[in-house]
Amino acid sequence: MFSWLSRLRVTTKIAVSYLAIAVTSLVAVGFALQGLHHQRVSIEHLVAIEFRAATLARDLRENVLAQEVLGKQQAILQSPELVELLERRERDFDAQWSELQRLSASNSTVELATLVEGYQLRRAAVRAARQVDAPADEAALLPVKVEGLSGARTQLVQRLSAFREAQSRTIDAALHRLSAASSAAFRWSMALLFGGLLLGVPVALSIAASIHRSMRGLVVATQRIGAGQFEVQLEASSDEFAVLAREFHEMGRKLRELERLQLDANPLTHLPGNLASDRELERRIHERVPFAHAYVDLDNFKAFNDRYGYQRGNDVIAFVGELLEEVVRAGGDNDDLVGHIGGDDFVLLSTPERIEPLARAVIERFDRDIVRFYSDEDRARGSFVGKDRFGVEREFPLMSISIAVVCSDNVGQPTAGGIVRECARMKEHLKNQPGSNVLIDRRKGRGP
Repeated sequence: MFSWLSRLRVTTKIAVSYLAIAVTSLVAVGFALQGLHHQRVSIEHLVAIEFRAATLARDLRENVLAQEVLGKQQAILQSPELVELLERRERDFDAQWSELQRLSASNSTVELATLVEGYQLRRAAVRAARQVDAPADEAALLPVKVEGLSGARTQLVQRLSAFREAQSRTIDAALHRLSAASSAAFRWSMALLFGGLLLGVPVALSIAASIHRSMRGLVVATQRIGAGQFEVQLEASSDEFAVLAREFHEMGRKLRELERLQLDANPLTHLPGNLASDRELERRIHERVPFAHAYVDLDNFKAFNDRYGYQRGNDVIAFVGELLEEVVRAGGDNDDLVGHIGGDDFVLLSTPERIEPLARAVIERFDRDIVRFYSDEDRARGSFVGKDRFGVEREFPLMSISIAVVCSDNVGQPTAGGIVRECARMKEHLKNQPGSNVLIDRRKGRGP
């Protein structure tokens, strides 16, 4: 049957055998690449649509809960900074909800739309009732509206949780299908390669091993992404699978970036925000760990911002964040926390015995370095002329820093709200004092 083969020259036999290997290999690799391309398209869809929708549902839920916390804090503290932070959270919620609607047009999203619309209307009604110039009848209905908003928030949080669970099931099913497709593609590729084994075992084994490694790496990488582990690094090679490895690496980088952007970190200083600071304060109270809570605020910052502009004001905020971190690294403890709770307000959590040296170090470095943000003229004069919040022109001294400290061992039954309120009252007293100051409440056995 193969007598014609014996008449061929050696070089022709080699050429024929390698041609057969090439044909079978090309068919196998082409089939595998077609499957990989389909999987990559499917994964990109999962990342761009399904994963993103699940992430948005999680972020919307956390945003609603954060609005609830901020609303309660604002009702107690009546702080303009908290109002600004709450409004920012509401804008973020609306933007995230719009993006989710664009991504998903399922029945679940339609059901969510009704709850979101009701929640937004109740939220607007509560905000209107809380306005200073709100009509008396509107203000009188505030408790009813707040209760209605709380109920709408609870329903929305539950529905968002259910939506995210449904998205997770959809993603799991898609990942299972991808895994099955990967296994099927692997089996077919191996079957095609088997035809070339008799002509060139080393070549066939090399191709099979390459496809096997790539397929298994794809399955493992897909499963890791499904589990939320975005540190995906496939084995690099010099063939077409290197393209897939780079795509997975880039996809993992983008997912890590998306995850980082969703954290409760201040975008300017990258320090923990209001929620993270509150959680740490609550943890220390719950675990009865002695601590000192320092409220750090800049004096005359608004006047500086008005004179030098928004960007220079941001530079000062970033400088204060770096200063606090450096001081804590040099003289604090590993468990100390530096948080940026908005605007020019910072918080420092340390131990009672360390807080005063840390505060003194902050004041010393701040007073020494803050002058570099002023012009030569203002620096030489030690002040500048600007308008206050009432539009009256007057002379402002250079910025100073005020630090109000409450230690847990001086409070009988400490609560987070009580400590924050006491620090705020102390801060107002400090801001009326000239220069940079630290005030530590040393009264013993007080209530919360």
